[in-house]
Amino acid sequence: MSYLRPLNKQFINYKGNLQRFRCLTAVAADAQTNVQSERRKKKKNLLFLGTPLVALRSLEILHKASKSEESSFDIVGVVSQPPTPQGKRHKLTKNPVHEYAESNNLPIYAPETAKDENFLTSLEALGIDVCITAAYGNYLPKRFLAIPKYGT
Repeated sequence: MSYLRPLNKQFINYKGNLQRFRCLTAVAADAQTNVQSERRKKKKNLLFLGTPLVALRSLEILHKASKSEESSFDIVGVVSQPPTPQGKRHKLTKNPVHEYAESNNLPIYAPETAKDENFLTSLEALGIDVCITAAYGNYLPKRFLAIPKYGT
């Protein structure tokens, strides 16, 4: 027990410092709580762009992270290629990212081209802060690249 003595002496000799330490700890905890609550209020708006199965895993991870209490972003939309005809009967088939977004109630945008005027106007209205692109498959025009506050 001799190894505890210096520590105990230190706290016994400096009771005033211990009291100050407790006070500072309480203030730091309050400050941390305030920072966390401000962070929750100022979540970044994220737009995900992707189409194939490879992009799906990225979307799943981002979606799960956005649901956590400490998340600093919200997914405001998913941009994917429109459904394509497949098979003998040319049945329209949605890609994996489109299906995941639909099943998780995420807003989906599937324009024929990224130059579509209505599409770009609707994205500007979302107030997007950042875009994550994972194998989207369309050329992104300069107007699109200028929309997110922090880039693509």
